[in-house]
Amino acid sequence: NSYVASQNFNAEMEAARKQARLGWSSQVKVDTNSVSARISDRDGPLAALTVELKLSRPTNEGSDQSVMLAETAAGLYAAPVDLNSGVWNAELIALSPTGDKMREYHRVIIPARAGS
Repeated sequence: NSYVASQNFNAEMEAARKQARLGWSSQVKVDTNSVSARISDRDGPLAALTVELKLSRPTNEGSDQSVMLAETAAGLYAAPVDLNSGVWNAELIALSPTGDKMREYHRVIIPARAGS
């Protein structure tokens, strides 16, 4: 109903305002066999986060997947994947040990492999 929708909208708007106050940002790189995310705030790289990347195709639901990224250096998180070339939506969710949360959306394009 419209009341529930308005409550969800208000919660999403408050989360967006809190995220803006934190000053967190991310850069996501995706290719056919790996994903990585560099996450920082105004002071530099953010370490010790729990990071999930949800990948989906805008035109094909059957390829959706979610991966947990491991920290490989301060503020750099990565994981292996097996993806086809083309356009992907990437939803990055990062959670700090203190409960601060970031959610960002990226559109990424994986080029076709040579010889494909």
